[in-house]
Amino acid sequence: MSDQELVQLNQSLTTEVNLLHTQLNQVQMEVDQKVAAIAQSKDNSDVLSVSMQLVLLEELLQPKPHLTPPPSPVHILTSPVKGLTGFVPSEVEKIAFTRFINAVFVNDPILRSRMPLNEEDMSLYSACCDGILLCKLVNVAKDDTFDERVLNTNPAGLSANDIEENFHLCLNSCKAIGCNVSAITIDQLIDGQVGPLHCVIWELIRIKLVDRVHVSHCRELCRLLNTGEEMDVLMSMSREEILLRWVNFHLHQHDLGFRTVTRFGADFKDGEVYSVLLHRLFPNSFTIDLVKETNPQTRVSKLLSIFEKMV
Repeated sequence: MSDQELVQLNQSLTTEVNLLHTQLNQVQMEVDQKVAAIAQSKDNSDVLSVSMQLVLLEELLQPKPHLTPPPSPVHILTSPVKGLTGFVPSEVEKIAFTRFINAVFVNDPILRSRMPLNEEDMSLYSACCDGILLCKLVNVAKDDTFDERVLNTNPAGLSANDIEENFHLCLNSCKAIGCNVSAITIDQLIDGQVGPLHCVIWELIRIKLVDRVHVSHCRELCRLLNTGEEMDVLMSMSREEILLRWVNFHLHQHDLGFRTVTRFGADFKDGEVYSVLLHRLFPNSFTIDLVKETNPQTRVSKLLSIFEKMV
């Protein structure tokens, strides 16, 4: 190989290395942003949603196709949002849901013209006015739940009957994949009531997030088996039960030793379990000092303070 060829090869390798460094930095930024978003939640009793978001962090480290940036400026839908009386969506949840949907549908051939939704207003709910987004979200939650060719998506506009058919398709599909939407009616969705729309969106995102929490998707979960247990024990457990066992696995792996948690909610409200999990998963961002804090209020305040600095 000639000297000139060696120089060209060296330049090519240097370019590739620099590109890899750039991609790794982008991934690290995404991970940091996810951790910050998790921490901003004011509801410290709901470890389920936080833990599911932690599971989702793994996806950031997987190879993925390049996504074209969303159009600018932010698209704001003008459809009226009804049903605000008696229900005010959590700002943290609304923003998290909006970011999830923006990321999922940025390149969708039907929905990308609406993306990104404005996370600062009620665009998330007005975007559901024709049922298309919710139906699309069903197939995100569970691949190929229905054939999207039956979805009414006429760019020229949908009739009232078309919209009703879309919402029927959405609700029936939600029930088929295990969403808890039995109390929600077609009329509520057609009317754009925020409470029912928020519930449907959350149920679909929940299904998507916990879908990978199973041995069939992650063989490493076999480490959660107790002595003497066979694999069929994990195979028969619900996603939430596996998630609880995953939490306890990390708690018991910790040198300080912690109680076994048996339920989501009260067992997590003092922030202690959060502190251990975050220290185990992100030791550089969450130190052992946070875990050793004995005052629950101080512990939670420190958690929030750390998150604020990371934003």
